Amino acid sequence: MRKRVAMPKRVGMPKRVAGLAGVAALLVSVTGICLADPAQRTFTVVTDIHFNPFDPPDLAARLADADPAQWPDIFASLSKQQAAPFGSDTNHALFRSALADLTETGRTTDFVLVPGDLLTHRFQAKAGQALAGAPDHRETEGPEMEGPEMDGLAAKTAIYVARSLQAAFPGKPIIVALGNNDSGCGDYEIAPEGGFLQTTAPVVRALLGSAEPDPDFEATYVRGGYYSARHPTRPQDRIVVINDILWSAKYRDGCSDRGDAAAGEMMAWLEDRLGATVAAGGRIWLMRHIPAGFDAFGSVRASQQACTSVVYLRAPYRDRFHALLRTYAGSIETSLTGHTHHDSYRLWTDAAGSAVGFDKVVPAISPVYDQNPSYQIFDYDPQSGRVTDFRTRYLTNLADTSLDNRGLWREEYRFTEAYAQDHYDAAAVEDIWQGLEAGGAVAETFSRLYPVSHGTLPADGFAAYVCAIGYIDDPAFNTCWCDR
Repeated sequence: MRKRVAMPKRVGMPKRVAGLAGVAALLVSVTGICLADPAQRTFTVVTDIHFNPFDPPDLAARLADADPAQWPDIFASLSKQQAAPFGSDTNHALFRSALADLTETGRTTDFVLVPGDLLTHRFQAKAGQALAGAPDHRETEGPEMEGPEMDGLAAKTAIYVARSLQAAFPGKPIIVALGNNDSGCGDYEIAPEGGFLQTTAPVVRALLGSAEPDPDFEATYVRGGYYSARHPTRPQDRIVVINDILWSAKYRDGCSDRGDAAAGEMMAWLEDRLGATVAAGGRIWLMRHIPAGFDAFGSVRASQQACTSVVYLRAPYRDRFHALLRTYAGSIETSLTGHTHHDSYRLWTDAAGSAVGFDKVVPAISPVYDQNPSYQIFDYDPQSGRVTDFRTRYLTNLADTSLDNRGLWREEYRFTEAYAQDHYDAAAVEDIWQGLEAGGAVAETFSRLYPVSHGTLPADGFAAYVCAIGYIDDPAFNTCWCDR
């Protein structure tokens, strides 16, 4: 473990059991029966689906020529298919398995949040390869496709995924953010005002349902894939969706000349929307794709010869955004991201080093990075808006899952139980992080849950993942990770 950056320790809070909560806890311990709190409601978070419509490739031409409304019938023509294995993105069999479980658990959920990456990795190359051999698409040259045809196919795929989620959650608001693969241009190459954004805008808006969007929805979504909407059960609160791909250190403006302008416009819009929400007495539910701070996996991989710290966002947007997180931490009820495909957190600390807020990094449906397919269900109090706990559901038998065997999904863990916390907030996550630094049982639990119970985090490089949770800025992360 690398040397810690000195910071004040938070005094541990005693576990509280009182009143009705104490009675409920006693009944659970004696009878094993879990009593639901009627005051608690739930919402579901599904991220990094990475649907691959080109598995099998012989359907590609039919899909490309069809409206997304016809895609379910085309996929229904498949009689046999194994679910995509570890190391691959989600195919039809795996997506159908996930949708079946989401349909069951979604009956009691209030709304759904989707922090991005609806499309498979290397979408453009896979499309070109699949269509190059199709009789009606022999004009395709090479492994890549470009232009309006690619925008249209990418948009069709995103629409199909979105409508599939809508069918799994009938009548429930679904709020979608975009990820780095959600583009007709390429990875990290979303084109402001491009065809993909223009085509998907009406569908994204329709999914919102009772989560009424702000009047500028069409303008901001088409300009850069960001928007704000009224919270479905707490009208005074806003769900603020940003497309932080525009701020990514990997962003390339390959199909547009408006990338930098759109990135700046989104930052100004975000500052205005956060301030207006708080001034009106509301709270902020923030959603985006990329977590704050540093890429632990990338930092470990880049540090084979010399210690390297890999940032997620580029300057000046990184510093401005992190400052906003700290400024409005007291008014941000929750901050949800995906992108890493694994189960983690990013703490925001104040000048004294105390945690004031955090990102929840939600694990993926796609098993391409060798974690079990999964999603998370959060508990919240609709009166106060406070998010109080969450649980992870995951596919336990990916290798056995197919169109003939939908697979077995079950609950992996509940946050408060797995980490012996009586609350879910920044202080609890800080407590866990301090436990990770100390090693022992907490580190073992995190190491198992990070890849959703498919193996454990390796000891080599484990410190980078711990440092990434606690430090979202340099030089603190650099000192933690590189000062051995």
